[in-house]
Amino acid sequence: MLTSVFAIDIAAYAVMPNYLHIVLRIDLETAQSWSSIDVVNQWHQLFQGTL
Repeated sequence: MLTSVFAIDIAAYAVMPNYLHIVLRIDLETAQSWSSIDVVNQWHQLFQGTL
């Protein structure tokens, strides 16, 4: 799930017949604690690339 890769939490969601509402909360404490290498490693959990 994306919440385990990025510093976000899902605060609320609503599934409608033809669309979806999602309220996200940025986990600033976690995001600010990441170094540049940590950010790259998190990104590489989802996407291919070179280090």
